[in-house]
Formats: sequence, C-alpha cells, structure tokens
Amino acid sequence: MHRRGIGRALLSELATQAGHKGSPALWLTVNCKNQHAQAFYAANGFAVAGNTNFMLNGQAYPNYLLRRDLTLTG
Repeated sequence: MHRRGIGRALLSELATQAGHKGSPALWLTVNCKNQHAQAFYAANGFAVAGNTNFMLNGQAYPNYLLRRDLTLTG
C-alpha cells in the first residue's frame, strides 16, 4: 500500500480543511527512528519544531514535534 499517493492526498485535504477553519498550522509527532515517515512529512511541508517523548507502558520513545505552516498555503 506504499507509494500510491493516499497519505499525501489525505494530508493535503486535512491541510485544506484546517486552513479553511482558520488553523494557522498543523502539528504532529513522529518517532525519531522512523526516517521514512520523517521524509514523507518533510516532503509535505513539515519542519522540526522541537522534541518530545511518547510514553508507552512507562517507556519513553523520542519523537520529533513537527509543524506545517498553513498561512503559506494561501
């Protein structure tokens, strides 16, 4: 199911809808080890805005906090 454009289309629609509702940005987190996902989000306008940990069963998993500015999508 990879490389069919489904994720890109969903993300594009999400950005469009959020922008129409006045949201200035989209935010998400991605595991620091998931380079494939990081590349996908970077290709779709996201940039690293910080770091955080995803906690699961007492274990901390380092994540990047990503942001995509919606004010530039006009």
